Amino acid sequence: MGGWLARLVQFMQLLALIMYSVAWVSILDFLVFMFACHWEEVSVMSSVTHIVFEKSCVTMPHLAHMAFAVVVTLTFMATCLGLSVGDCDLNPLTRNMLATPAAITNLTTLALKMVMVVLSTAGGSNPKLQSVVMAVCSGYITYQMIMAASYYNDWVNHVWNGLWTGNVYTCILLNVVTYKYPDNPAMREHITWAVLYGIFAAVLLGAAASAARLWWLRRPLKVLRAAKDDPEALRNLGKVYRFSSTTEVEILARVMRKWDEDGQPDEEACALGEFTCKCGLARFPNSATLMIALANFQIEARKDGHAARTQLQLAVKANPSTIERFFIFKRVFWQALLHDTVAFKSLQTSFAVMSQAEKQAAQIYRRVLERYPSNGRLLKIYGRFLEWVRNEPSVAQRYYAEAMKQGMGESLLALIGGASGSEQDGGLKALGAVDEKSDGIVVLNTAGTIMAVNRAAFEMFGYSKGELESKNGEQGSVNMRNT
Repeated sequence: MGGWLARLVQFMQLLALIMYSVAWVSILDFLVFMFACHWEEVSVMSSVTHIVFEKSCVTMPHLAHMAFAVVVTLTFMATCLGLSVGDCDLNPLTRNMLATPAAITNLTTLALKMVMVVLSTAGGSNPKLQSVVMAVCSGYITYQMIMAASYYNDWVNHVWNGLWTGNVYTCILLNVVTYKYPDNPAMREHITWAVLYGIFAAVLLGAAASAARLWWLRRPLKVLRAAKDDPEALRNLGKVYRFSSTTEVEILARVMRKWDEDGQPDEEACALGEFTCKCGLARFPNSATLMIALANFQIEARKDGHAARTQLQLAVKANPSTIERFFIFKRVFWQALLHDTVAFKSLQTSFAVMSQAEKQAAQIYRRVLERYPSNGRLLKIYGRFLEWVRNEPSVAQRYYAEAMKQGMGESLLALIGGASGSEQDGGLKALGAVDEKSDGIVVLNTAGTIMAVNRAAFEMFGYSKGELESKNGEQGSVNMRNT
């Protein structure tokens, strides 16, 4: 059940992301449609009419419609840009097929795509400007995506880069038609057929360029793999390889993205990826991006929450950018709420540890309460334990009532409160190790007055309960009654 359900959730996430990637273009196109006017006739204001409605664009009520569309469009654009950052992830072992660590590249690409949508809808009155800007935006996006290898999955990089190369090919032919054959229907038809037949070759060329770029970027893995087990290299990680940027470190660290037949990260691949990250941190010690990526790896692969927390704390101190702060927030808070890849074995182990800790705490509380049954503060603390940890509010109320009856007198913690933290912990451990059935315990304050006595001590000295309290144990006022 869990296996197919997890795959269903991943499929739904992928489907939602694809639908969003397609839908935002349609929504933006609809909003910008209000500005599709004959702006080439702006010299005569009364002639500026809408290309469909044939109403004036510079008079009411269409002017009010455009003003409202401006506000909505800008808000929608800002929302889409924020969502594009939210789709990014600095977890090198993420299972999201469309995940990307390149937030800046993602933002730039989306912004240029928005420019293309706006021009395609509202720039029809100036086809030359429209065709040139479309070609420039497409070319820059393609170049940036091929050079950055934005996505974690290789085949996603190849597909996207291939599709964008096909888009560049189409934009180039559009410029040919617009500038050279604006009034030649026959040539326009020929070029349209050229688009149909040539688009497939362009897509394959872009995918091949993407694969070649990734091969080139991964050449240093040979050096890193050889140095991983070299004791001399381990003494100075900063000199293993001279990375040109943190982006290069992140791309090389993707070597850890290999899973065994059980779906767990491959140990050998993880070791090489971790070594790459550490070499990158030695080269760029103040890189918050690498610290966050290493923290994610330690959580996902090593299950080492303490080491990950340390890395995140260092990332906070490394003056991170706004986007890097978002990634820290996403790891610390949001992932804790919406973690959809928790292994059942890990969950079972955590519950077992919590249950064992609860039992140990209950045992220590019972022992201490048996020795100090009239300590109001201790009774109140135990009541909170019963209410919030063991979920026994009715039982907790009895201890709250008893605590009020006894008053907030001197508690067990007050007896050892003057000690340091380590001494205090040692005292509590010692109390937990005492066998109260056979060991007599007498607690005295600094003046020698007996503050508490357990049952074994009463039997040992031959006294009844309540007879020894407030006596001075150091002045010989307590005598052995049992012979």
